[in-house]
Amino acid sequence: MSPIERTRVALISIAVLVGLILSAVLYRKNLDDSLAGDPNAQGKDVYATYRYGEPGTVYFGTQPLYSPTGLLTEAMRRDPVLREELEKIGFEVVFYPFRKGSDVNEQLVSGRLHVGVGGDMPALTAAATTNIVSPVMVQSGLTWLVTRTHCLLKDLKGERIAYAEGSNAHFMLLNLLSSSGLSETDVRLVPMDVGNMIEALDRGYVSAFAAWEPTPTIAVEKHGFAARFGGPSTGYMYFRGDFADSHPDVLRQIVAGVARACDWLKEGSDRNRIKASAWAIEASEQLTGEKFDLSPEIQASIARKDILGSLIARPYTITAESLADDGALAREHSFLKQIGAIPEESSWESVRESFDTAILFEILESRHEYRLSEFRYQDVPMIVSDIDRKE
Repeated sequence: MSPIERTRVALISIAVLVGLILSAVLYRKNLDDSLAGDPNAQGKDVYATYRYGEPGTVYFGTQPLYSPTGLLTEAMRRDPVLREELEKIGFEVVFYPFRKGSDVNEQLVSGRLHVGVGGDMPALTAAATTNIVSPVMVQSGLTWLVTRTHCLLKDLKGERIAYAEGSNAHFMLLNLLSSSGLSETDVRLVPMDVGNMIEALDRGYVSAFAAWEPTPTIAVEKHGFAARFGGPSTGYMYFRGDFADSHPDVLRQIVAGVARACDWLKEGSDRNRIKASAWAIEASEQLTGEKFDLSPEIQASIARKDILGSLIARPYTITAESLADDGALAREHSFLKQIGAIPEESSWESVRESFDTAILFEILESRHEYRLSEFRYQDVPMIVSDIDRKE
């Protein structure tokens, strides 16, 4: 081979190598972009159709994808007792579904929503940034670290782990690393929308992810992944403070609706939970435009492991222990300040005042007045959203 031919071959080889490197870089960038983005943009498009501001209407932000809270709120939509009691005081309620707690908070802080549901971190964020009243708990379960196969945490040293920044799963992950003798710098933390985590693990983009239900169960049931490590999490219903002050009777009827739905869902076998699971799945699919990956039976099993399977008689009560200075909520509040998710000047004492334990106690003491044992849930929603009205 002549020198000229060798040079030509070398140049072609270099060009091919550069092309392969550029292709790999572009592939990685596209993968980064796709997994960092919102997996269900249709949900945001649905938000644009929501209308607010009608007099005599309370606007309620729900999360049908949030297990098992979606079961509670979908049962409330089908509760004629709640509708009748609100009509007596000249109100109706419109339920608007959202994908996550931060979306609910955005509309609640702006004043469009009057009441919403969210995990402990969204609830604390709302309490630190606006005036809210939270009288009832709607979730009490676990977050999970999901891996491709069963492994020890030390095996993840140097690996990429996905997490939703500022979430209870983020908090759990950092605690889990610390308890295992690992620091944040021992792994590569990758912020990501929870809706992208299963795909990221499936494609090898990450070696693990931290998330709340139902994502871990979907990962285990549908993909054969492992979920071994868990941390406690809670969720709450919270009202704008100005609305709570102006309409305490409306607030009490809605809280009574939570207690009634929770008691109905805790009754006997899984029959009621499976029925409500089907309702929540339907609402989730309507919101996202995508098929939900779990059956009503598996969704009901998640509920049974959470607040709706608790052996405590009234698991939706906010306890004094949970509000203690050294309790989980206080520690999570400090964490949110550390990562800059809430103002540094936010005080736990002020945030704690947003959680009202007296309202629910008063309602439970007046069971007959609030019709807490009157279960008449129907398959067709008695209280509809504006989306339903358009259909």
